[in-house]
Amino acid sequence: MSTVKLIFISVFTWCICILFGAIVFNTLVFYPNVFYRVPQSLELTMQFLKMRGPHHFFPPFGGAIILLNIVSILFYWKTGNVRNSLVKSLLLLVVFEFIFSITFFWEKNAILFIEGQKKHSIEILQQTAISFQKWHWVRVFTTGLASILALLAFSKALNQKDILK
Repeated sequence: MSTVKLIFISVFTWCICILFGAIVFNTLVFYPNVFYRVPQSLELTMQFLKMRGPHHFFPPFGGAIILLNIVSILFYWKTGNVRNSLVKSLLLLVVFEFIFSITFFWEKNAILFIEGQKKHSIEILQQTAISFQKWHWVRVFTTGLASILALLAFSKALNQKDILK
């Protein structure tokens, strides 16, 4: 049983670190180009992302990570020091990557990347872009913290006495 537990927490930790890396990449490489000169840069981004975009990757991958987190919590429920880090990580993911994204970012994504100038003035697009970028740092920070908590949980799981049983 401990091998299965360790596999789940390993995959969860690996995936959440990939998620954090993808968010950092978007923040430092992709978004500076996207928001360089609104609205022209948004139009170019919409043309570039015609086939696939971040909305094809982040929601399903984030959902899979939340599921892996929940399964890992169930496996380590009796191991308080591992469980506590996993629960905190899950809370950060659910509140900031799931609920905050749905209630705040999905609307902004639609305005910026789907509707664009066809429905909104340049001023609205510029204000939305500024708001999006400012609040995106909350996601960067909380996903980074959730990744650190996952790494701590993984480290604690590795240090369990029954690891080889």
